[in-house]
Amino acid sequence: MNLKFDLYKFTRIEASGIPVLFKKIPWASGYAYIHVIVGTGARSDPAGKEGIAHFFEHLPFNGCEGYSTSEATEEVDRRLFGGTLNAHTGMEYTIFHGKVAVERISEA
Repeated sequence: MNLKFDLYKFTRIEASGIPVLFKKIPWASGYAYIHVIVGTGARSDPAGKEGIAHFFEHLPFNGCEGYSTSEATEEVDRRLFGGTLNAHTGMEYTIFHGKVAVERISEA
């Protein structure tokens, strides 16, 4: 059976030296789901310093140069991501994700 839509095939581009994989899903319109996957998780934590990867997961939500407080970051989450911006840490990866309107991808 030949499927026109392959769940596992992504288009890969480079953006500022960072690999970006994306897929256009024919039945989903109007939104893009963004996942940023960092190749470090709980297994990477040094002995005696367990929780470092989980701490790293929370850092972007505490503010950065462009959005210096957690309140500013929460406002961006509401305004651009509709409250869907989130993250989780597993054994191998830390993943940041959110849903954004297609017309606001570059801003997100």
